[in-house]
Amino acid sequence: MDIAGRSLAELIDDPLTGLVMKSDGVDRRELELLLEQVARKRLLAIQLANFLSASSPKRGGAMLTPGS
Repeated sequence: MDIAGRSLAELIDDPLTGLVMKSDGVDRRELELLLEQVARKRLLAIQLANFLSASSPKRGGAMLTPGS
């Protein structure tokens, strides 16, 4: 399978990725925590956007203008 078809978990678990992270001084657990935090914030942003779009008044039909 190519890299585009792999999940973040699969990429982090890859032995070659592990070697590169180790040589670059990347702490695996710290990276996992960062990715979890990003995922949580993205989910909250999506939920907020969905809430705001669902709660905004729907405006359909012709727009009324002064004098019409």
